[in-house]
Parts: sequence; C-alpha cells; structure tokens
Amino acid sequence: MKKFKMLIGSFITSVTLLAVVPVAAHAEWKQSDNGWWYSQGNSYATSWAKIDGQWYYFNSNGYMMTGWVNDGGTWYYLNGDGSMAHDTTIDGYYLNSNGSMKGSMNMDDNNMDGMNMN
Repeated sequence: MKKFKMLIGSFITSVTLLAVVPVAAHAEWKQSDNGWWYSQGNSYATSWAKIDGQWYYFNSNGYMMTGWVNDGGTWYYLNGDGSMAHDTTIDGYYLNSNGSMKGSMNMDDNNMDGMNMN
C-alpha cells in the first residue's frame, strides 16, 4: 500500500509538472482591482508559470501571488513583483536554488512560527 501511494504521488507530481505549459507569444500581463494575472489568449495562468526566465505562482482564479506561499507542504517566497525568490534568506529562512525553504520550523496549514501567511 505504501508503494502504491508513492507511485500515485509520483504520477500526480509528473502530471502537474507537465501541465506547466510554455507561455505563448501572445501572452501578456494584465491588472484589475483584484491584482495581476497573466493572460494566455482566452485563458490565464494558474499554479506555477515560467515567464521571461522567472517563476511565478498564480492562485486558482489566475491572480499572481506574493509573499509566503505553501505549495504541497513546501514553502516558497514570492517577491513584490511576484517572481520567486531563490538562493537567498528571507525573514531568517534560507531558500535554495529551486526556491524552496530549507531548514526546520514549526508550521501548520496557514501559519509559520505564529505569523499568518494568508
């Protein structure tokens, strides 16, 4: 059963990574009162998208996120312009080359060391 769960987890991760589609040439940044999104023709970016060499994270409504984001149990920090921080220290936490936080910390679903991350 454990191997089956690992296999399913690997499959879901692979499918998710394949879903990150290269951005078409006609794609463009747009802004509304709710925030920024990246238009891709008749659709918009959701989840992770690599745009002009930088990684960005978009919520399920397509809006660009900033600050601390927990994706699948891994913390990432998105700069004020939305680009993912990497190879740096933010708020005392080291982010490695793929942007994920390294080190130990106490956290639950929405909090990191008692700080609200919503």
